[in-house]
Amino acid sequence: MSDDPISVKIDPIFAELVPTFLERCKQNVVECRDALQSADLPAARRIGHALSGTAGSFGFEELAAIGRDIEQAARAGDWATVKELAERLDGHLSRLHPVYE
Repeated sequence: MSDDPISVKIDPIFAELVPTFLERCKQNVVECRDALQSADLPAARRIGHALSGTAGSFGFEELAAIGRDIEQAARAGDWATVKELAERLDGHLSRLHPVYE
């Protein structure tokens, strides 16, 4: 995996909302790890579902895809994949750079 920044073009209308959204996404990583620790499949599924819908609305397609994958893995009871995706989400967020255009 590269450490290069990931630039994502975002509609400027969302400029005030995106920082809060990205902080919430970082909290999703923590919550997903907590769900793994407590074997809470419904919590992991909800995290993925919410991330998928909200990220897509802002234009963060990769975050939306990770959310969909988390939701699907949780539905399938595939904890190894949920864990891998939580780490992928964390890494993606650390490199993400919104560009308002």
